[in-house]
Amino acid sequence: GPVEQDKDIRRTLEIVHTKAPQRFHHAREALRIVDTDYDGYITRCEMRNFFRALGVTEHSSDRFYDMMARGNPNGVNYTRFVQRVGPHLDLPGIEAMMKTRDSCGVKQSLNAQHLTELLCSARCGSDASECGASDKGDSPMSCSSSVCSAPSPPRAAGGRSSGRRPRASGQDKTLSLSEAQQLFRTMYEEAEKEKPRSAKRQPQQAWQEPAPAEAGGLSLSIQGTSMRLEK
Repeated sequence: GPVEQDKDIRRTLEIVHTKAPQRFHHAREALRIVDTDYDGYITRCEMRNFFRALGVTEHSSDRFYDMMARGNPNGVNYTRFVQRVGPHLDLPGIEAMMKTRDSCGVKQSLNAQHLTELLCSARCGSDASECGASDKGDSPMSCSSSVCSAPSPPRAAGGRSSGRRPRASGQDKTLSLSEAQQLFRTMYEEAEKEKPRSAKRQPQQAWQEPAPAEAGGLSLSIQGTSMRLEK
């Protein structure tokens, strides 16, 4: 019944509080094994693996999963799980994670290298002719394009740099949200500058004057869609 289930949940959380410091050194290490595919949801199997590492039975793990999932076919929301289990994880780093509710920060830090690689892969796609793979660097997504390299820091009035931006190569500095947004904006502007003129899309006109009518009909073009009206 509900009372028995509540007791089982409390007992599970007590085990987490006792066993977690013996099994893990940091909250990030413990929570990394929960959402192994980084999709933001925890499956029943992933939760079993997490609790199994702490000595919780599969039966108790399934009860906890059902309580958290509430019938959601995707599983348990990762951030919600952190908020529920976090107070019972007596591990360094858990308070900061719960305060910011930053699931990305729990699983892996967002740094300049990660961001530039994601931007490069999104821009280059499979077109190796435009963005060739670089032989340097450890990342499999390294790119030799200047757009995919670290952008130059923005200049303030007087020619002085307004601030140092994290460089993509060899630096593992964690970025704040505002820093990531600024880096993304700068790289996007650099990418736009490098596009050939022919590649830039011309603004589409809402109305185009109809072409001279051919014999026996009228031609009409609206937003690129041509129609022919027969008499």
